[in-house]
Amino acid sequence: MAMDLQLTGQLKQELQMKLTPAMLQSMEVLQMPLMALEQKVATELTSNPVLEVDSAESIDAQEEPPEQSEDSFDEKELDVSPEKSSDSFERLDNLSNDFGEYSGEEDVYVPLKSYASDEDPKMDALQNTADSGISLQQHLLDQWRLFNTDSETLQAGEYIIRSLDERGYLNTELEEIEDSAEFSSDAVKNAHELVKQLEPAGVGARSIRECLLIQIEQDDSANPLAEKVVREHYDLLIANHLPELANKLGCEMDQLRDAVKYLSHLDTSPGLLFGQEMDNAPVKADIIVEEDAENGDYIVRLASGALPPLNVNEYYEKMAADKNTPSETKKYLQENIRSARWLIEAIAQRRETLLKIAAYIVKKQKDFFVKGRLGLVPLSMQEIADYIGVHIATVSRAVSGKYAMCPNGIVPLRDFFSSGKLEGVEDGEAMGAESVKEVLREVIEQEDKSKPFSDKKLCEEMEKKGIKIARRTVAKYRDQLGIPSAKMRKQYE
Repeated sequence: MAMDLQLTGQLKQELQMKLTPAMLQSMEVLQMPLMALEQKVATELTSNPVLEVDSAESIDAQEEPPEQSEDSFDEKELDVSPEKSSDSFERLDNLSNDFGEYSGEEDVYVPLKSYASDEDPKMDALQNTADSGISLQQHLLDQWRLFNTDSETLQAGEYIIRSLDERGYLNTELEEIEDSAEFSSDAVKNAHELVKQLEPAGVGARSIRECLLIQIEQDDSANPLAEKVVREHYDLLIANHLPELANKLGCEMDQLRDAVKYLSHLDTSPGLLFGQEMDNAPVKADIIVEEDAENGDYIVRLASGALPPLNVNEYYEKMAADKNTPSETKKYLQENIRSARWLIEAIAQRRETLLKIAAYIVKKQKDFFVKGRLGLVPLSMQEIADYIGVHIATVSRAVSGKYAMCPNGIVPLRDFFSSGKLEGVEDGEAMGAESVKEVLREVIEQEDKSKPFSDKKLCEEMEKKGIKIARRTVAKYRDQLGIPSAKMRKQYE
């Protein structure tokens, strides 16, 4: 049976949305925290020749450029190599989905200085580049190279150090290291014992128990009972069965409590002292909220004073528009002018969007600035998006990684949002989840620690305060607050 194959044409109407480089630039700038944006501006000032700081003092300090004839524009040196021009917009294709809390693993934060000076701001940015923090592996390798041992053990030690996770733990079995790297068993074991002697104490451990033992062994002032507790009765310790533990050890409860108190001060994640946490830039508020003493309202403003006012260099604009400018130079200038304008417009749009969102948040969450988290009311991103006339994704990008400095301290903008309403409040007022969590925290703090409330009892105590809440919700909120169960909260006399 033969098949008759034919090619036919068909028209299909389809609506598509394509993101232009300008839109990508705007999205990128909007979701950047202030410190990340300062970094970006500093980078652009050093890489884009047409972008400059527009400040009265810096303009006054500049000398007028000498007059140029129409055919002499090519005398000014410009780097218009293919590598420079072709890479001008590649960064727009690598837009991050979520900046989160701004930290740069590869980029280095460049603090922008005040531009009300006669100094070259681009040179200031270069001179004020911060040094990056040392990683955990580098810190350990610097110590490891001081050991005087055989070559195979040194190599095995380096392998072990590079295998540690961010907390400083070794999650690979020693036998696997022997097989994968073809080290002898003795070399791997010796190297592992030496790695455990490095600082910070506790690195190289394969479990929390081993991490605690390493720190106890290296501490000359360690509690004498602590090592026995961890080494022989660890299961009873983590189950908080202190009376049974004291009975097995043949010690007084006060002695055991002292040992437990000592253990609580040991670090179960020694590696977190290094690496990513050291590379994180410090938090910087994007929004300032201040109380108006006259009427009791709150004033919202942007904390973007560190960002210099930017503009496009007029000289280069004329150069790009001049018909006698070589085509290659003109194309390069036009691309950089376009990029500079996109950045300037994106920053202006970011300011406008952030200010609208912050103003609505402060208006809606006014009680927060008086009562703290107990004053938070339910607020969704969709509500703000509808109010200011943008997509909810725009609100999400705008508040991501942003902070507000207010009378209560520095607060992440996301903390002002609370999903849904909780029913059962006696006065009929809708309470946000964060407010309920704060009430729950207070109830637990005031309980008798020798007879802590169970989750069921917590429900009853919450209901006395006008909040009717299910037991499973209490358990969920308790976990989110980092509060252990009643069994683990119990303190023995």
